[in-house]
Amino acid sequence: MAWLDDLLDTTHQALVDRPETSEPREFLRGRGVTEAQIQQYRLGFAPADLTIGTCTAEFWKWQRKYWSNRLVFPLYSTLGHAIGLQTRSLRDKQYHQFYAYDRGIYPYLFGLPVALPEIWRTRQVVVVEGVFDCLAVGQVAPNAVATLTANIPRACRTFLWRYATRVTALLDMDETGREKAADLQRFAPPGRQVVIPVYEGHDPGDLARFGRVADLRRALRYVQEVVP
Repeated sequence: MAWLDDLLDTTHQALVDRPETSEPREFLRGRGVTEAQIQQYRLGFAPADLTIGTCTAEFWKWQRKYWSNRLVFPLYSTLGHAIGLQTRSLRDKQYHQFYAYDRGIYPYLFGLPVALPEIWRTRQVVVVEGVFDCLAVGQVAPNAVATLTANIPRACRTFLWRYATRVTALLDMDETGREKAADLQRFAPPGRQVVIPVYEGHDPGDLARFGRVADLRRALRYVQEVVP
């Protein structure tokens, strides 16, 4: 959707260029996000006075609750076209998604265009649960993508089995994350391998944020080689 591509570009420029968006930039830096990643992943911010312009009725209704004064994380297809977005307030951990297309059509995975070249090269993909985990792990494993919840929808599974021979399910260490990782492993088709690393911490972002990069690299030891 062209209007969505344009809108996401506008939020990215607002984050990068506007003096009044220094707070969200500082927030991202505090979470370990680099300036290069802001550009690479096209992260954005939606100031209250940002003009939306042309959009669908569905988005207009959605944005009334989940848009203004929030970080914007774009979601792109494998071809680099905008298919949705996720927003987050600076004040709480509530994430809200807008899907421009049916979730059975596209794999809604954050970081997909960034990770795709390395996924093609290695035939491997690292799956984490959230955008900040993806941004943290992506500094070590450039083939990292994030689901938007612990659940891995059918379209995402289809993408994984089509593009990767080995999937490293680096999900959260809580009961739900371990359960979903085990499900992914249990139902992997023939010729596909799912690795489930065990690490100390709640999520893989903890390892990066608290200076435990060596532990993160150990958890990702399976992604050091190219899979045929």
